[in-house]
Amino acid sequence: MLAALENRIYRQMPPPDLVIRLTVPVEVALQRNKDRIKKGKEADEYVLRRHTMAVVPTYPTAKTIEVDSNQPRSQTIQNVRQVIWEYL
Repeated sequence: MLAALENRIYRQMPPPDLVIRLTVPVEVALQRNKDRIKKGKEADEYVLRRHTMAVVPTYPTAKTIEVDSNQPRSQTIQNVRQVIWEYL
């Protein structure tokens, strides 16, 4: 019942106008995962597999902009905000 409700909600959502895709080299993704403080952290093999087989959803009517997140978090946030403001 909950899955059906979730699916119905997603079907009712309009498609996005803008997609922001954050990118990072696999080595950085692996290191960031190692540095995370998390119980049940993903293994390197999992992170590597997810990074190499990342599927980017396609939205024909949306503009997709890639943002390099291989920088400090504050800089990435600032860059994403700038992309959004420029889009608006």
